[in-house]
Amino acid sequence: MLERSGLIEDIPERSTGRERWWRGVRGLDIRRPPQDELTEAERAMSVELDRMRMEEDVELARQFTAGQAESEGWMRGSRSLIHLTKGELDAFHDDYLALLARYARGPEDAPDDARPVLLRWFGLPAD
Repeated sequence: MLERSGLIEDIPERSTGRERWWRGVRGLDIRRPPQDELTEAERAMSVELDRMRMEEDVELARQFTAGQAESEGWMRGSRSLIHLTKGELDAFHDDYLALLARYARGPEDAPDDARPVLLRWFGLPAD
């Protein structure tokens, strides 16, 4: 079912006989429907999922603060305040996803000196 949905793919070089190996498809652009298109139950699930993800993101921010000095340049970050229209924010988000897709690759395709890096982006009005 996940394969038919385009979320995972077979790893032919690892699959033999009856045994099959799978990996997530890299560079997918999966977006939620707008909030007004979700049912009440879907909105509640979305809120809970966002809450869980934000807890993880807050922990990553703590790790960033605590470990940046010892990271040998592996921890990078930026904070900004810019003035955008809703359309510009949408375009910025799309450009960010395109940039992620440009660099997306799995460990099997990465150079020997590559490391897995967690990236986060979110934007919200400041007023």
